[in-house]
Amino acid sequence: MRALTYLRCPWCHDGVRYTEAHAGYGILECRCDRWPVVDDIPIIQRSPIGHIEHTKGWTRYHSTNHRELVELIDAGQFEEALLRCLNTPRTLPGLTRLIGWYFSHNKLIVGLWNRRDQAALKSLVARRDALTATDVFEFFCSPTSPLGDGLREYFIYRFSQPRHLVALGLIESIPSATQPVLDVACGAGHLAHYLEHRSDPSAVIGCDFNFFHVWIAKHWIAPRADFVCTDLRDGLPFADGAFSATFCSDAYHCIKDRRTLLSEIERCAPGKPLVVTCAGNRSVKPNEGYETDVSGYLDEAPGAQVFHESGLLNDYLARRTPQPASPEEASRHKWVSFVRNPAPPRALSAQWPHAVGKLVLNPIYRVRAEGGALHLQHEFPSEWYEFENSGMLKYLPRELTLTQDELQRPAEELIRKAVFIGVPDRYSADSVREAAVATQMRPSVTAGRFRTSASVDRARTPLS
Repeated sequence: MRALTYLRCPWCHDGVRYTEAHAGYGILECRCDRWPVVDDIPIIQRSPIGHIEHTKGWTRYHSTNHRELVELIDAGQFEEALLRCLNTPRTLPGLTRLIGWYFSHNKLIVGLWNRRDQAALKSLVARRDALTATDVFEFFCSPTSPLGDGLREYFIYRFSQPRHLVALGLIESIPSATQPVLDVACGAGHLAHYLEHRSDPSAVIGCDFNFFHVWIAKHWIAPRADFVCTDLRDGLPFADGAFSATFCSDAYHCIKDRRTLLSEIERCAPGKPLVVTCAGNRSVKPNEGYETDVSGYLDEAPGAQVFHESGLLNDYLARRTPQPASPEEASRHKWVSFVRNPAPPRALSAQWPHAVGKLVLNPIYRVRAEGGALHLQHEFPSEWYEFENSGMLKYLPRELTLTQDELQRPAEELIRKAVFIGVPDRYSADSVREAAVATQMRPSVTAGRFRTSASVDRARTPLS
């Protein structure tokens, strides 16, 4: 693990020493504490490990803590340590509607379902090699989980969302270097996937306070990168001058003490590029997390360049270098971005950043096979998703028909419009292969939405 070279304790500021107990499991020690490494994920976090709400940082469910995990690793109970980190007690949606979220998610109620949930979780862990990332997202973000199903759409369709393309347009400028790039509040590692697979790859270390996020990132989305489970409120668990650049996407406005975070970033990457994409502007409703207005963000990061989503998306689709906006213009837009200490301008890659990886049909389309051709109908998965991602219609066709040849050898125009997108090898089912099979079936076969291998054959993945 590359991350071990750069780790330090946020409390005693000591470096850490690693003792491996089993492949992927071990103990990190500093002057003040001992920290677990669970399934290749270092955990340097004194707050509970569980399922943490991403906009305000309050814990939806406490699964375990770092001391319990250390004890389990010392005792050789490695699988139990992983299960504790991933524990996802469920409740019933009908019960939630009847008595409310707070009461239906208390420990007594969720405890009644815990035995069943543990069996489903053990099944997932045992069969992980046969599952895709979208299968795992559907498990953790189901309607009965503490997280609900709102994050499922965000994660599964993220590779073609406007905010993702905006982020790609800005982080494309981060140069490759001998030191890694830090991904703050990395989520499931979608942007780390791009940086580690582009033509001039960058090493990435991501950090997030949700263990299941970094677990999916490490084992399905960006396996070449390293990830650390940590709470940013405690400070960054990395050495001085460890990184060549830092980025944070879709999460900066959810961090309460941003001045401390920026101070920590400056310590870990002094004078190096900092890219913050898609921070919520409080002046435009609706609001979430700890948003401020554009002047507030610029007060936190003096001298930063400011951008807005619409302008960045237009620049990305035209394949031109992103152009900063004035603070006044940016103030009229919901999603704003910032760059401090920008890297020198560089030529844009000939490859579309959203096409990096295995090329697949965009899962946002509902697919129907008829007469040897494939008919694609763009369909937002929910009204809220449409509200947040209506910018997709700037580049995604509402509907189109693909021949077998177009399916097997996508034209540049289909890639430019994100009809085909690049994803990690284990992200989803082989949608191109399945679509090709569908076009050879009898006329008027409804192939459905190529979203996940579970949706093609649910019997293969009875996760819950």
